[in-house]
Amino acid sequence: IDGEISLSDDGKRVQFSPEGGLTAGHQYRALISYSPYMLDLAGNRINSINFYFTAGQASDEVSPEVVANSFSANTAGVAINAPIKLVFNEALAGFSVNTDSVTLSDGVNMILGVVSLSSDRRTLTFTPNENLDINSEYTLSLSGVVDVAGNAIDGDVLSFTTGESIDTTRPRVSSIMPVNGAVDVSVTSDIVVTFDE
Repeated sequence: IDGEISLSDDGKRVQFSPEGGLTAGHQYRALISYSPYMLDLAGNRINSINFYFTAGQASDEVSPEVVANSFSANTAGVAINAPIKLVFNEALAGFSVNTDSVTLSDGVNMILGVVSLSSDRRTLTFTPNENLDINSEYTLSLSGVVDVAGNAIDGDVLSFTTGESIDTTRPRVSSIMPVNGAVDVSVTSDIVVTFDE
């Protein structure tokens, strides 16, 4: 199909933008570095790859949204060793999730850490390299994080205040509903598991 090819400023990402978009429900196969071949700056040929995908039924022009996180916004008393997790309503583009696009700040300094993305690309985790300061305010921000359609989510996503301790205790189940071995449970019943923390 016709389209436009572009290369990122760092030379690590090639983007193909189909002219007129993709056809809904149609399967496509992408062939990378077949004839003509792609070369790196030293003239080394890039291995050929191919993959296929099926276009959805509608275009995606909506930015991803955070649907869950490790703790609520403005939570106080967060453990100083806690990783920060955000769950999104759709898959994120892996190339856009890194330590430049996901940052944690105490308002003065950027906090060094590791950024990771789950295998389904919907859960983003920031794990600080060291324990956070006690009784301090932090803000996790995103800049340039996009979904697979290129829709961006930017800005301050989560603010919180640390407590005074680390948390190394596993949560325990304190109750379940319906109870174990229950019979004649209503088909409209919710299943509820309550934890001690």
